[in-house]
Amino acid sequence: MSHEHSKKNLSKLQINKVIDLIDLVAQRQREDFGNISSDIKADGTLITDCDRWSDATIVKGLANITPNEGVLSEEGCQTVPNSSAYWVVDPLDGTTNFSAGIPYWAISIARFVDGEPETAFLDVPALKKRILAIRGQGVWLNGKRLTSQTRLATNSACVSLCSRSIRILQRRPDKPFPGKIRLLGVSSL
Repeated sequence: MSHEHSKKNLSKLQINKVIDLIDLVAQRQREDFGNISSDIKADGTLITDCDRWSDATIVKGLANITPNEGVLSEEGCQTVPNSSAYWVVDPLDGTTNFSAGIPYWAISIARFVDGEPETAFLDVPALKKRILAIRGQGVWLNGKRLTSQTRLATNSACVSLCSRSIRILQRRPDKPFPGKIRLLGVSSL
């Protein structure tokens, strides 16, 4: 798809359709949670039927919402699409937690335009938390806009990382990390 045909921003209707899609996937994930068995992928990580269903449902839904925009997904196509606007999807980030009955996993979807993130959706089904970020417009948590004041009003200084993220911190061992670190296995959070 050529650059002239790509839309820089999603319309409000398209954003609402992505939210509806996430609602559908989150509902299925909540239903499957605790009643799931997993398989091992070639890279040694876990995968469930719910991962596969979530991926297929999201990829198909995004194709309907934004035709001609490619999708790079953890469980499907893992090549950056050859279109100026494309999606990056992790349909069930935290499969190990999900499979083990730990209610801490996420649905992660981001749209890139000309290689730059434009819109991002992060949904934590078990906690019923959703973050929407739109480049140049702001960030919302469960529909409420976050501001510098709301960020400063929080009393939490906790950062969640996956175990692979520790390497980033190890590059600067002389600098203390400004918060508590929890390794909860969901890198998108």
